[in-house]
Amino acid sequence: MAKLDSLSDRPNVFEEFGLNILPTERGTYIVFKDPKNRSYFSLPSLVQTTPPEQYISRVELELFDSIPKTAAYTEFQAIDVAHLSGLLNAFCAEGDLELTTRGRMSSGEFDMWLPEVEHMVHIKNAQIEIDSAYEAQSAIPLIEAKTGFRADFNVRQLQYPYLYLSKLSKKRIVPILLAYSNGQYQLSEFSIGEHFGQLEMIRQNYYVINEPSVVNVDLEEMVKAIPSEPEPSDIPLPQANDLNKVIDVVCLIEQGVTELPDITETLGVVERQAYYYGDAAKYLGYLAGKRAITADGASLAQEKSRLGRVQMLLRRMLTRPILRDSILYLESRKFSIESVDSNGLAEIIKRYRSDVTGDTVVRRVSTIRNWLRWLLTCCSFG
Repeated sequence: MAKLDSLSDRPNVFEEFGLNILPTERGTYIVFKDPKNRSYFSLPSLVQTTPPEQYISRVELELFDSIPKTAAYTEFQAIDVAHLSGLLNAFCAEGDLELTTRGRMSSGEFDMWLPEVEHMVHIKNAQIEIDSAYEAQSAIPLIEAKTGFRADFNVRQLQYPYLYLSKLSKKRIVPILLAYSNGQYQLSEFSIGEHFGQLEMIRQNYYVINEPSVVNVDLEEMVKAIPSEPEPSDIPLPQANDLNKVIDVVCLIEQGVTELPDITETLGVVERQAYYYGDAAKYLGYLAGKRAITADGASLAQEKSRLGRVQMLLRRMLTRPILRDSILYLESRKFSIESVDSNGLAEIIKRYRSDVTGDTVVRRVSTIRNWLRWLLTCCSFG
């Protein structure tokens, strides 16, 4: 009940009265006023607005049989591949990194100021979890990992381990949030102040490993080669803004993760959003029924290359009349998302879906705009 990893996890009473909760000992918690939600950090994200930076691994990852060959890594697998490839070393720039600790443990004892109020709390052997901590000559990079790109996270997940490690070592502790989705890494470094929730983002970088940042697409030839299919009017028009998460859902289900609570926890979404992403995958033909994978969904999940998945998804989008016309509309605006008019996208929706009306059109326009923006971060249209 106290595992509130994001703003969306808060119970209604916490949201209504501006409350948050922290563990002080095992089984003991403090509920406190936090009207500005300092307990959560809202993440700016490069992912939806810019192509990733290419990083070339220092080792041949394909030689390691125990590394998954698909895009669906667990949090630990994402960290370990980032370390094995040298990406963590490159981002941290602290020299060689040696893994020294990970897993659940006691926090030890430390004092901490609550946000917004002059109230000190004493933390004594509360349970914490360190996803990974590495040691270098003069610093200890502390990694909190997430599968799926997140809008926010509970700063407890970095601040408690930070204070724990600060008691053990005089070396500089470097708090880093690692988010992994669809073959992409987003690394964010923070500084942490004296008050709980006093975080500042120092820098954020966005990478892919051993792949070009974008795939070259001849849209004219692709449109000629791919026929339009009937609009799937028996499936809701998608309201799922992050196409990376649509792919993540398909990959998870292909691996046998089909229970809704497991999907929501893995991707950091609420139940309603999990349904939206599942419906989007159904609309694209990757899922059927109640979270059952289709042959096309299995092919998408088993595709090793991120850019291969991008091309598969683009081809599938071109079979859907609304998405096809929206992509051609983007082309007519010289692939400038800022030049894409919301009314133009709304007219495309109304052309094919009489069941989408009123405010629903506005929400679906927002989704399509985000999908077009995602394509521009993955594709170079020639």
